Amino acid sequence: MRSPDLLPYVLCVCVCGGAWAAELFAESELFVTCEPCIMCAGALLHAGIGKVYFGCSNERFGGCGSVLRLHDQSFPGLAGYPCVSGLFVEEAIQLLKQFYLDGNPNGIKSKHTTTHTRTRADRTRHAHDTQLPTPSDH
Repeated sequence: MRSPDLLPYVLCVCVCGGAWAAELFAESELFVTCEPCIMCAGALLHAGIGKVYFGCSNERFGGCGSVLRLHDQSFPGLAGYPCVSGLFVEEAIQLLKQFYLDGNPNGIKSKHTTTHTRTRADRTRHAHDTQLPTPSDH
């Protein structure tokens, strides 16, 4: 399944799936480009994921070592999970850079995009061409 909303589905299966879901997740390995964020690392902890592999670190929101180490935590009823970082780091960084340059082809199109982007000179010229009302106009 390819969906930006996958996390709620994973949590639903984890909570509602019972023993078969716990066994499935415990045997699963996740491969991702970037270190899971704190929210996703916590969800993976609750799901009981077997192991996580990632390329580059997430210095702002990383939940598997960069900011927090949720994968190393043991909470009542939850065991941590092993993480392997640094797989194809340069390739991962290039993929993310290209993604942000190109935009998300599967994402929602912004309502604020326009077909014509005015330059700073256009905006300045437009501002000077606009007549402001004077007190005598009233």
